[in-house]
Amino acid sequence: MRFLLPAFVLLIPIALGLAKRRKSTAAAVLAAYALAGARFSAYSLTVWKHAI
Repeated sequence: MRFLLPAFVLLIPIALGLAKRRKSTAAAVLAAYALAGARFSAYSLTVWKHAI
Protein backbone atom coordinates (compact mmCIF):
# COMPACT_ATOMS: atom_id res chain seq x y z
CA MET A 1 0.00 0.00 0.00
CA ARG A 2 2.77 2.44 0.81
CA PHE A 3 4.16 2.10 -2.72
CA LEU A 4 0.79 2.95 -4.26
CA LEU A 5 0.32 6.18 -2.33
CA PRO A 6 2.96 8.19 -4.27
CA ALA A 7 1.49 6.94 -7.53
CA PHE A 8 -1.94 8.30 -6.69
CA VAL A 9 -0.50 11.53 -5.30
CA LEU A 10 1.42 12.04 -8.55
CA LEU A 11 -1.65 11.27 -10.64
CA ILE A 12 -3.68 14.17 -9.24
CA PRO A 13 -1.56 17.00 -10.80
CA ILE A 14 -1.16 14.98 -14.00
CA ALA A 15 -4.92 14.49 -14.25
CA LEU A 16 -5.58 18.18 -13.65
CA GLY A 17 -3.04 19.12 -16.32
CA LEU A 18 -4.43 16.64 -18.84
CA ALA A 19 -8.03 17.73 -18.33
CA LYS A 20 -7.53 20.67 -20.71
CA ARG A 21 -5.50 18.79 -23.34
CA ARG A 22 -6.50 16.83 -26.40
CA LYS A 23 -7.42 13.18 -25.96
CA SER A 24 -4.45 12.01 -28.00
CA THR A 25 -2.05 13.91 -25.73
CA ALA A 26 -3.72 12.48 -22.64
CA ALA A 27 -3.51 8.96 -24.06
CA ALA A 28 0.20 9.35 -24.89
CA VAL A 29 1.03 10.66 -21.42
CA LEU A 30 -0.95 7.94 -19.67
CA ALA A 31 0.66 5.25 -21.83
CA ALA A 32 4.12 6.60 -20.97
CA TYR A 33 3.18 6.67 -17.28
CA ALA A 34 1.97 3.06 -17.45
CA LEU A 35 5.16 1.93 -19.21
CA ALA A 36 7.33 3.70 -16.64
CA GLY A 37 5.38 2.06 -13.84
CA ALA A 38 5.74 -1.37 -15.43
CA ARG A 39 9.47 -0.84 -15.85
CA PHE A 40 9.91 0.22 -12.24
CA SER A 41 7.81 -2.73 -11.05
CA ALA A 42 9.87 -5.21 -13.05
CA TYR A 43 13.06 -3.62 -11.75
CA SER A 44 11.92 -3.78 -8.15
CA LEU A 45 10.89 -7.43 -8.48
CA THR A 46 14.26 -8.44 -9.88
CA VAL A 47 16.53 -6.34 -7.66
CA TRP A 48 14.91 -6.15 -4.21
CA LYS A 49 14.83 -9.36 -2.17
CA HIS A 50 11.70 -8.41 -0.26
CA ALA A 51 9.68 -7.02 -3.15
CA ILE A 52 7.19 -9.88 -3.16
